[in-house]
Amino acid sequence: MKKSLTIYRSMFEKAWQMTWQHKELWIIAAVAGLANTGAVFRSVLRGFSHLQPADQLNVEQAQDALLGMPWLVTYLEHLVTLSPARIIFTIASAAILLLAAALAAMAAQHVLILGIDKKIKSRKALNLHAIIHAIKHAHLWRLLAVNIIMVLATTITIALGALVLVPLLSDSAIIDTLAFSGVYIIVLPILFAVSALGMLTLIQIVRQDRTIPEAAIGTWNLLRRNWLVTLETTLLLFIVNALISLLLLIIISAYALIVILLLFAAYNVGSFALMVTVGVLGVLGAVIIFLFHAGIVSCFNYSVWTQLAHRLERHGLFPGLEGIVRWVLKPLRGN
Repeated sequence: MKKSLTIYRSMFEKAWQMTWQHKELWIIAAVAGLANTGAVFRSVLRGFSHLQPADQLNVEQAQDALLGMPWLVTYLEHLVTLSPARIIFTIASAAILLLAAALAAMAAQHVLILGIDKKIKSRKALNLHAIIHAIKHAHLWRLLAVNIIMVLATTITIALGALVLVPLLSDSAIIDTLAFSGVYIIVLPILFAVSALGMLTLIQIVRQDRTIPEAAIGTWNLLRRNWLVTLETTLLLFIVNALISLLLLIIISAYALIVILLLFAAYNVGSFALMVTVGVLGVLGAVIIFLFHAGIVSCFNYSVWTQLAHRLERHGLFPGLEGIVRWVLKPLRGN
């Protein structure tokens, strides 16, 4: 048991060291984070945070609960008033931009996984120029397909969980807590499995130059032999990401308070130019904080998953939970 927990601690410490030492990967990791791959905590928080009892819902609340829906509805209303040629041009342009953004995120994923993999294998300094030139175009489309499958699987799982949860909600806090707890017990393991299967498949595609079926079969064999270890790692990552998100909330709250105080000071001075400057710098600072957060968290998560793939492919790991159970039962067996 001690050895298992020591290995987990070593993996997470090494992931943090790689993340902190290679700040050049943060921007790449932030772009890779656009895919939202493996972000179980954010998916759960976004999917269940706006749920209400069914009898209290209306169309406006349902639209507000979906990210970007009010903007999308307004955009579509203006789009239908255009000429057919303009509509086709607008849709085609939006599709091209969306595909370009997706491929940029896939390229960032490829560079991030390959860079972390090379750093695990060697202590030499990272050569980002060589890593970027090592990108294979076929891999980008494979990564894109796996990411789409993961997003669809995550969305369907959360949607089904929400469909089960909404009828159970009421005005009673106790009933709501029990309902959320019951759904979480079912939904979280499924999301953990989707996250693990997807992340390890992505890593196998990049590291071992495999097709999607080959990578999926290889990942399935790894998970079948090491499912408890993978579940423990995913759960630990979920907890760490939750704590980091809480820390981000505290930092953003403190930062927002400082910006508001500076805006009040500029207002009391009576300088409109100073207020605009403080507002612009405040927004810019918030964007920088979120970019740093996205880069650090994504780089850390990819480092943990890549290390786990290395260990499982070499000799596997002994599950910590199994060790704890044996340690608890050992006195009973002795009797």
